[in-house]
Amino acid sequence: MRAGELSKRLLGRLGVTIGDAHGHGLKVARIARAEALAPEWDGLCQSLFQRRDFLSYLERYNPRQQRYYELRDAGDTLVAGAVVC
Repeated sequence: MRAGELSKRLLGRLGVTIGDAHGHGLKVARIARAEALAPEWDGLCQSLFQRRDFLSYLERYNPRQQRYYELRDAGDTLVAGAVVC
């Protein structure tokens, strides 16, 4: 399964579609490393353990093939993020 198809499936399970009929045009991006996450990521965090600096620390000292996903709206504003181990 290609990454785009997987993203659509994941979003579909959450009740979100990419480029839906309402013109929302949501985009999902996979980010390879925590240090490459957008600075806005930290603004969405509700816990210290979700912040970019802590995620970078985990990559260095407890690597578990972490994967990061950013969800952006049509205006390219970061609206959600996810870490998958």
